[in-house]
Amino acid sequence: MGIDDDLSIGPASTVLALFVIGVAFLLTWRQRVETSRRRELDDEADRRFFARQDRRRYRGVVLLALLGLGIGVGGNIDIRAGRGERMAFIATWLVVLLLLGQVMLLAVLDLWATRRYADRQRRRLADDRRRALERELATHRERARRRRRPTDADDASGP
Repeated sequence: MGIDDDLSIGPASTVLALFVIGVAFLLTWRQRVETSRRRELDDEADRRFFARQDRRRYRGVVLLALLGLGIGVGGNIDIRAGRGERMAFIATWLVVLLLLGQVMLLAVLDLWATRRYADRQRRRLADDRRRALERELATHRERARRRRRPTDADDASGP
Protein backbone atom coordinates (compact mmCIF):
# COMPACT_ATOMS: atom_id res chain seq x y z
CA MET A 1 0.00 0.00 0.00
CA GLY A 2 1.68 3.15 -1.24
CA ILE A 3 1.07 6.79 -0.46
CA ASP A 4 -0.87 7.27 -3.70
CA ASP A 5 -3.53 4.75 -2.68
CA ASP A 6 -5.06 7.14 -0.10
CA LEU A 7 -5.22 10.27 -2.29
CA SER A 8 -8.74 9.93 -3.68
CA ILE A 9 -10.49 13.29 -3.71
CA GLY A 10 -13.58 11.94 -5.47
CA PRO A 11 -16.00 11.86 -2.54
CA ALA A 12 -14.91 15.28 -1.25
CA SER A 13 -15.19 16.87 -4.69
CA THR A 14 -18.63 15.31 -5.17
CA VAL A 15 -19.84 16.78 -1.88
CA LEU A 16 -18.33 20.17 -2.79
CA ALA A 17 -19.89 19.99 -6.26
CA LEU A 18 -23.32 19.23 -4.82
CA PHE A 19 -22.94 22.09 -2.36
CA VAL A 20 -21.94 24.59 -5.09
CA ILE A 21 -24.79 23.44 -7.35
CA GLY A 22 -27.19 23.70 -4.38
CA VAL A 23 -26.04 27.26 -3.74
CA ALA A 24 -26.64 28.03 -7.43
CA PHE A 25 -30.22 26.75 -7.13
CA LEU A 26 -30.81 28.78 -3.96
CA LEU A 27 -29.48 31.90 -5.67
CA THR A 28 -31.77 31.24 -8.64
CA TRP A 29 -34.77 30.99 -6.34
CA ARG A 30 -33.76 34.18 -4.50
CA GLN A 31 -33.32 36.06 -7.77
CA ARG A 32 -36.75 34.94 -9.00
CA VAL A 33 -38.37 36.16 -5.76
CA GLU A 34 -36.50 39.46 -5.98
CA THR A 35 -37.48 39.92 -9.64
CA SER A 36 -41.15 39.21 -8.95
CA ARG A 37 -41.24 41.88 -6.22
CA ARG A 38 -40.34 44.71 -8.58
CA ARG A 39 -42.59 44.08 -11.54
CA GLU A 40 -43.92 47.63 -11.85
CA LEU A 41 -41.17 50.23 -11.98
CA ASP A 42 -42.02 53.71 -13.18
CA ASP A 43 -38.51 54.95 -13.92
CA GLU A 44 -36.94 53.74 -17.17
CA ALA A 45 -33.41 53.93 -15.71
CA ASP A 46 -34.49 51.71 -12.80
CA ARG A 47 -36.05 49.19 -15.20
CA ARG A 48 -32.85 49.07 -17.27
CA PHE A 49 -30.64 48.70 -14.20
CA PHE A 50 -32.68 45.85 -12.74
CA ALA A 51 -33.01 44.07 -16.11
CA ARG A 52 -29.22 44.16 -16.50
CA GLN A 53 -28.76 43.09 -12.89
CA ASP A 54 -31.07 40.13 -13.45
CA ARG A 55 -29.11 39.09 -16.55
CA ARG A 56 -25.79 39.39 -14.69
CA ARG A 57 -27.02 37.41 -11.73
CA TYR A 58 -28.64 34.65 -13.78
CA ARG A 59 -25.44 34.38 -15.81
CA GLY A 60 -23.53 34.13 -12.53
CA VAL A 61 -25.82 31.34 -11.33
CA VAL A 62 -25.28 29.37 -14.54
CA LEU A 63 -21.52 29.84 -14.23
CA LEU A 64 -21.69 28.74 -10.59
CA ALA A 65 -23.62 25.58 -11.52
CA LEU A 66 -21.08 24.81 -14.27
CA LEU A 67 -18.32 25.42 -11.76
CA GLY A 68 -19.89 22.88 -9.40
CA LEU A 69 -20.23 20.40 -12.24
CA GLY A 70 -16.58 20.90 -13.17
CA ILE A 71 -15.49 20.36 -9.58
CA GLY A 72 -17.48 17.13 -9.42
CA VAL A 73 -16.11 15.83 -12.71
CA GLY A 74 -12.53 16.98 -12.14
CA GLY A 75 -12.32 15.47 -8.70
CA ASN A 76 -13.48 12.07 -9.91
CA ILE A 77 -11.02 11.64 -12.78
CA ASP A 78 -8.49 8.94 -11.97
CA ILE A 79 -5.17 10.45 -13.10
CA ARG A 80 -3.43 7.14 -12.49
CA ALA A 81 -5.42 5.44 -15.27
CA GLY A 82 -3.35 6.83 -18.13
CA ARG A 83 -2.30 9.79 -20.23
CA GLY A 84 -5.81 10.53 -21.53
CA GLU A 85 -7.18 10.79 -18.02
CA ARG A 86 -4.35 13.07 -16.96
CA MET A 87 -5.07 15.37 -19.94
CA ALA A 88 -8.80 15.34 -19.12
CA PHE A 89 -7.96 16.18 -15.50
CA ILE A 90 -5.80 19.14 -16.55
CA ALA A 91 -8.36 20.37 -19.08
CA THR A 92 -11.22 20.05 -16.59
CA TRP A 93 -9.42 21.98 -13.88
CA LEU A 94 -8.34 24.69 -16.34
CA VAL A 95 -12.00 25.12 -17.27
CA VAL A 96 -12.90 25.22 -13.56
CA LEU A 97 -10.30 27.96 -13.00
CA LEU A 98 -11.63 29.93 -15.99
CA LEU A 99 -15.19 29.59 -14.71
CA LEU A 100 -14.07 30.71 -11.27
CA GLY A 101 -12.41 33.77 -12.82
CA GLN A 102 -15.59 34.59 -14.73
CA VAL A 103 -17.73 34.25 -11.59
CA MET A 104 -15.38 36.57 -9.72
CA LEU A 105 -15.33 39.10 -12.57
CA LEU A 106 -19.11 39.03 -12.78
CA ALA A 107 -19.34 39.60 -9.02
CA VAL A 108 -17.03 42.61 -9.27
CA LEU A 109 -19.03 44.02 -12.21
CA ASP A 110 -22.28 43.52 -10.29
CA LEU A 111 -20.83 45.25 -7.24
CA TRP A 112 -19.60 48.15 -9.39
CA ALA A 113 -22.95 48.53 -11.19
CA THR A 114 -24.88 48.39 -7.92
CA ARG A 115 -22.62 51.03 -6.42
CA ARG A 116 -23.13 53.31 -9.44
CA TYR A 117 -26.89 52.81 -9.18
CA ALA A 118 -26.84 53.62 -5.45
CA ASP A 119 -24.79 56.77 -6.14
CA ARG A 120 -27.33 57.87 -8.77
CA GLN A 121 -30.18 57.21 -6.35
CA ARG A 122 -28.44 59.21 -3.59
CA ARG A 123 -27.86 62.13 -5.97
CA ARG A 124 -31.48 62.00 -7.10
CA LEU A 125 -32.72 61.99 -3.50
CA ALA A 126 -30.37 64.85 -2.60
CA ASP A 127 -31.59 66.85 -5.62
CA ASP A 128 -35.23 66.20 -4.70
CA ARG A 129 -34.56 67.29 -1.13
CA ARG A 130 -32.70 70.40 -2.31
CA ARG A 131 -35.61 71.35 -4.60
CA ALA A 132 -38.12 70.82 -1.77
CA LEU A 133 -36.04 72.99 0.56
CA GLU A 134 -35.74 75.68 -2.12
CA ARG A 135 -39.54 75.68 -2.58
CA GLU A 136 -40.03 75.89 1.17
CA LEU A 137 -37.52 78.74 1.41
CA ALA A 138 -39.22 80.60 -1.44
CA THR A 139 -42.60 80.20 0.28
CA HIS A 140 -41.13 81.41 3.57
CA ARG A 141 -39.55 84.45 1.89
CA GLU A 142 -42.81 85.26 0.12
CA ARG A 143 -44.71 85.19 3.44
CA ALA A 144 -42.06 87.35 5.09
CA ARG A 145 -42.21 89.83 2.19
CA ARG A 146 -46.00 90.04 2.46
CA ARG A 147 -45.80 90.73 6.21
CA ARG A 148 -43.30 93.55 5.73
CA ARG A 149 -45.09 95.18 2.82
CA PRO A 150 -47.41 97.97 3.91
CA THR A 151 -51.05 97.40 3.02
CA ASP A 152 -53.04 99.83 0.90
CA ALA A 153 -55.06 100.85 3.97
CA ASP A 154 -51.87 101.94 5.74
CA ASP A 155 -50.94 104.09 2.70
CA ALA A 156 -54.36 105.80 2.64
CA SER A 157 -54.23 106.77 6.34
CA GLY A 158 -50.76 108.22 6.03
CA PRO A 159 -49.75 111.86 6.91
